[in-house]
Amino acid sequence: MGQNEKYAHMEIAARARAALGKKNLIFVGAMGAGKTTIGRMISVRMKLPFVDTDCEIEKLSSMTINNFFHYYGEDVFRDIESQVIQVHLQRSSCIIATGGGSFLNEKDRESMRNRGITFYLQAHCNVLWERIRDSGNRPLLNGANPKEILRRLIESRLEIYAQADMTLCCSILSIEETVDHVMRKLIDFRNY
Repeated sequence: MGQNEKYAHMEIAARARAALGKKNLIFVGAMGAGKTTIGRMISVRMKLPFVDTDCEIEKLSSMTINNFFHYYGEDVFRDIESQVIQVHLQRSSCIIATGGGSFLNEKDRESMRNRGITFYLQAHCNVLWERIRDSGNRPLLNGANPKEILRRLIESRLEIYAQADMTLCCSILSIEETVDHVMRKLIDFRNY
């Protein structure tokens, strides 16, 4: 990366941080969309704290998400997830990556939109499948045809994901391109 490009990246990050102000930037979307990866990179670029709600649940429970689902089920997981989200929404100027189902909870969705700017990272089902198929830690995909389960899951959530403040289709974008697009969209959103 040349010196001019480095300064351009720094300027965009500074403008995005100013546009965010005291709000949190909250990534929502399906599993494998890149919420954690993009969120971490944005937090580094913007020099803001990063929280991954799934990681927070794993720390609190001393279990993987898979084991948590196995022992306690999805309902208990969603209750804990909601509590974790509500705690972290009390922070300011934080980058938050949420679990794929967290935006479905109406109370959490409303809180996210009140305390932050929600950003839906959208990707085509085939792209998501390629990213997650070998991960082995996706409890909602347990079944005879996990790719079909993923397709139906995404289809059932699209309408709710679309309620996010901003959307970016990142199916064909590199991680670096996605980070740049997110920051530029944030600047445009706040200046609109």
